[in-house]
Amino acid sequence: MSQYAKEEWKKIIAFTKWHQSFSPYQVIALERTVTSAKYRFAGTFDALVYKAGKRYILDWKTSRTFQESFLLQLAAYATAAEEGGVAERIDGSAIVHLGTRHKEGFSFIEQDRKEIKKNFKLFLSAYAIAKTKEN
Repeated sequence: MSQYAKEEWKKIIAFTKWHQSFSPYQVIALERTVTSAKYRFAGTFDALVYKAGKRYILDWKTSRTFQESFLLQLAAYATAAEEGGVAERIDGSAIVHLGTRHKEGFSFIEQDRKEIKKNFKLFLSAYAIAKTKEN
């Protein structure tokens, strides 16, 4: 009897397929918490990798559907990573969405530096709304 459920196996296999398709890359950090003193938030990304001369923040998701808010979250991580000195420059970020209905079992949703800057502005707006609701 397997220690993993069928859905868990699907996600493990999807991760393996993603890894094979994305290689070679060098892992710089895993499960790294970053903070922004300037904007007063913190979060933890799954991986910071170096590939083809560029640094990328990656986050693995296993939800049923992709949410646009995932990209805002990654933009916040990238900004905090640069601010906190985790990386001098983040060139891109991506969601590795595991267990999808795609043929490969995963989807890879990237954003470049320009998109990170745009999505960080959206993150700040959403963050301001959330903080208003707290008070």
